[in-house]
Amino acid sequence: LLFGYLLSWILFSLVITLPQYSMHQAELLNPMMEPAHAYVGALFLILAGLYQFTPFKDACLTVCQSPLSFMMNNWRDAINEKNKTQNKPYASPFNLLFGYLLSWILFSLVITLPQYSMHQAELLNPMMEPTHAYVGALFLILAGLYQFTPFKDACLSVCQSPLSFMMNNWRDGNLGAFLIGYKHGFYCVGCCWVLMLTLFALGVMNIMWVAILTIFVLFEKLSYKYPKQYRYITGVIFISWGLFLI
Repeated sequence: LLFGYLLSWILFSLVITLPQYSMHQAELLNPMMEPAHAYVGALFLILAGLYQFTPFKDACLTVCQSPLSFMMNNWRDAINEKNKTQNKPYASPFNLLFGYLLSWILFSLVITLPQYSMHQAELLNPMMEPTHAYVGALFLILAGLYQFTPFKDACLSVCQSPLSFMMNNWRDGNLGAFLIGYKHGFYCVGCCWVLMLTLFALGVMNIMWVAILTIFVLFEKLSYKYPKQYRYITGVIFISWGLFLI
């Protein structure tokens, strides 16, 4: 189910590279992938506004919201019914979700600091690709070495079993739901943060690599039977790739 969902987004990412490449070749996008002319940006903004009024948008939004609403409402009813019988405070599932997302938002803000520093030092070009091979090699080798660390193993174990983590660390109330969501998100960030740094090796704006990295993370989280073997093999691949670039 999850693989099918992610595959649809991966295919979309691959397809969208075609108009992006065409616009770049036609000099409608600058090297920073920003519109080279005001009318280009205006066209897309108007198109996005008009799409909001179409029945296709309404139908897709309804279908997209249904599984999340169903899951959240069932979770809310089950937890709060139990809390009501035990005279415990109400907990909204959206606080759990917000806590999880906040950990990723904070990581995204923090990671902009080395990105800005590397750009200022001219280690990244306007396309956010490394200007020297050793820069990309460094991040790939770092990602490979991280696959062998016990910290990676601990974070991956928690990230693979969110239900078990929540059951063993659950706290009542909205603040408790927020904290457990934030903590679980922290472990997932700890599992993937070095892998995200490989974007500095192959281009932050490289949609193809983003799609490949998404598939990689998906299979890593689904590698329940042989998690260490998967980590060790991918670690060797990253290290070998980095050494090859040197």
